[in-house]
Amino acid sequence: MRRIGMILWVALGLLTAAPAQADTRSEILATYGQFAAAQNARDLVRIKEVLLDSSDFLWVSDGKSVWGRDALIARMSSFQSLDIWRVEPLLDRARVVDVAPDVAYLHMPLDLHLGTKSAPSVTRFLVSILFRKTAEGWRIAALFTTLDNP
Repeated sequence: MRRIGMILWVALGLLTAAPAQADTRSEILATYGQFAAAQNARDLVRIKEVLLDSSDFLWVSDGKSVWGRDALIARMSSFQSLDIWRVEPLLDRARVVDVAPDVAYLHMPLDLHLGTKSAPSVTRFLVSILFRKTAEGWRIAALFTTLDNP
């Protein structure tokens, strides 16, 4: 029930929010850039730094709800043990929407390269990320990933 409430809240925010202002857009994309670079470097410490430090942090991945940033780090570390793990966001298709003065939403496709050297694969995902502005700057508060089904 909590997940449905979160999805409805995000959907309502998207319907009523104005497009992001230029500084918010660039700040959100810069924060996401730090997150993607840390993933590609397999730097779990840097990944954790851009996540909101809250038990309410949520990552929905592969039909699973992962609560809290430590749980995300544990789950992501198992994926990153593969020979190949690289995210390639399609930033030219990124959309940033202001939800509130300290909340913004980023939606975009990305290609996830993963697997072994002998059997690499590329999967296109849609990524939706809720950001919250804190005293330390923008942080990822929720992350939703799903396969891109055009």
